[in-house]
Amino acid sequence: MNPGIRELLSQLGARGQLYRVETPVSLRHISALVAESDKAIYFGQVSGYTMPVVSGLTNDRERLAIAVGVAYAEIERTLRQAFDRPIEPARLVGCADKIRKTLGWKPSGSFEELVPEMVEAELEELKSGKSETPKAES
Repeated sequence: MNPGIRELLSQLGARGQLYRVETPVSLRHISALVAESDKAIYFGQVSGYTMPVVSGLTNDRERLAIAVGVAYAEIERTLRQAFDRPIEPARLVGCADKIRKTLGWKPSGSFEELVPEMVEAELEELKSGKSETPKAES
């Protein structure tokens, strides 16, 4: 399990990968400061805002490995594996209201008509061997 943001900041601090800036900083300077930094930066007081800002958390492989929770030597393999075999979302929710209102879009068929069409297309892809669906590991 990945750590929460507080735990991640604690880990980065313990490994010397985090600067903490507690003096007030203007939001317009944060981007330039992060670009020049060799570490992640926590800005505790951003002028005009009540919440702190943290940036640069994954700007290098060492911090990325800490964030992902793997050893530095494993980060490339772990990322490649994640891109090659992404985790399926637990739940997808969609709503076409905005595209209907904004663009006047109307569906050309019903959801009930679309499902069999999608299943058939997926089966054809699987039969042809061109499926992008990852195969389960045995």
